[in-house]
Parts: sequence; structure tokens; C-alpha cells
Amino acid sequence: MMASVKHFKGVLAVTICWMALLVMFQMGQSAAKWYVYLNQKRKDGRRMNIKDAHYGEEGRLHPYRLTADRSVGNMLDWAWVFMPALWIHAVFLDAEWAATLGWSYVVPRAFYPLAFYKKAPYAVTAINYVSIYLLFAPIVSSVFKEF
Repeated sequence: MMASVKHFKGVLAVTICWMALLVMFQMGQSAAKWYVYLNQKRKDGRRMNIKDAHYGEEGRLHPYRLTADRSVGNMLDWAWVFMPALWIHAVFLDAEWAATLGWSYVVPRAFYPLAFYKKAPYAVTAINYVSIYLLFAPIVSSVFKEF
């Protein structure tokens, strides 16, 4: 028997919010690059061109651009671990608990740009690592219990 959408409603909501957060981070990344283009001058005093602002070394280290780049990068770095762990846990173990753990990952993740900008990204990533562990450990335990 196929599980209903209602059964996975919480995990679907987490997934949708995770996707929306990623899109917002990507929009912030683009905005940060435009900010650098419009406001930062080169070391020689000339205005930075758009290519340098978006891809060049001088623009890369601007605090807004670096924060935006790391917010997107770190989120994508862990997506391949978080999403499968969330859904495997929901499908094979407990959908309600998976949703709770998913929210414990997504909500703090929304504060990653602020934490990174304030030089404290591990305040968010530490919580995220615990959430991933709590999602993934029972899966691994269940698999190896069978051997």
C-alpha cells in the first residue's frame, strides 16, 4: 500500500522550506555580487567591472559576497547528506520524527548568513550536524542490525 501525502506532510513542508531557503540564499548571493559591483572600487581606485565583481579575486573577499557565497556553498555541501537522510528516515522509520529533525536543521540554517558574517558559522553547523546524525544514525543502525 502506498503512503499518502498526508503521512509525509511534515517532511514535504521541511523539503519545500529547505528549497525556498536555498533560493533565497542564491538570490542573496546574486545581490551581494551586484552590491560589490556598484560599491567597491579596485585597489587602484578604478571602478570594478561586472566580471571582476562577480568572478574576480578582489570582489570575492568582500564580506557580503563571501558571506553569501559561503551560505550557498555550505548549504549545498551538506544537501546530499541531509535530504536523503531526511527522506530515508521518513519512509522507513518515522515520518513525524524525521519532520521534527528536519525543522531542527532548516530553522537554524536560515541564520547561517548572520552567523558566518559574525564569524560564528559553527553555531549553526554544529546544530545541523546533530540533526543529520539523529536522522542518519537510526538508519545505519537498522541496516546493520539485520546482518
